[in-house]
Amino acid sequence: MADDYTGSIDWDTIYNTFHHPVDVAERIRAELGSAKSVLKDPVVFCGFPKVASLLSKHYRVLFVDSSSEMVRRAQERYPDIYKVVQSKIEVFLETDAAKTIVISGRLSAFWQSAETFQRLAEAINAYPRQRVLIDYFDCEFAQPGLLARFKAPLGDGWWRYTRCENNREIPPMTLVDLNIGYSVGDTDVSYSTCRAYFDRNDMEAWHKNAFTNYQTTITQGLLAGDPSFSIKMMLETSPATTD
Repeated sequence: MADDYTGSIDWDTIYNTFHHPVDVAERIRAELGSAKSVLKDPVVFCGFPKVASLLSKHYRVLFVDSSSEMVRRAQERYPDIYKVVQSKIEVFLETDAAKTIVISGRLSAFWQSAETFQRLAEAINAYPRQRVLIDYFDCEFAQPGLLARFKAPLGDGWWRYTRCENNREIPPMTLVDLNIGYSVGDTDVSYSTCRAYFDRNDMEAWHKNAFTNYQTTITQGLLAGDPSFSIKMMLETSPATTD
């Protein structure tokens, strides 16, 4: 099977088993800070629903996910989230003027064409954003034949990298074929999928070229021990210390 977001797999439980939502939320808070606009205006967030809930203690979080099942579970389990919307983030941002955007959980791994990135850039540039934070899988860690195993108190999982193909689109990316398995409680699931991995320098260059009014900074990944990095953008004409 491939990725299944129709409800047969409880991804929320899997996310919470293998990652630490409290730590992820604290990392994001450290990047966003406590400027007046962040505390006052909605923060558009993509990522793990539990992290959105934790961030809701500090911000007005608008949670966006393309899966109707993820949206339904987020509404049922995390009523403290300010608003939950079903949409692709690049589509949602075309008509939403949010000043702060967080795209986490390596959602960018699903952006596998130049067209998707072009649409994302146009959507972000449609309004003056003050802060944008996006995390990416790091292609430095993508090697054919690699088997990554990980354990947690409530389960274990594995990722096997079967094929890595370099794609020199704009931005360049490495498309990685994966066999993935998780065992959590009574749930045992395995599937094959494809994810996009990226080079730090390539993505820094793409961000600087696509978002010329922003200061671009590469930061550490949002998930501890994860093969990823983050890129933070700040609007140059809106100092973060005074807004």
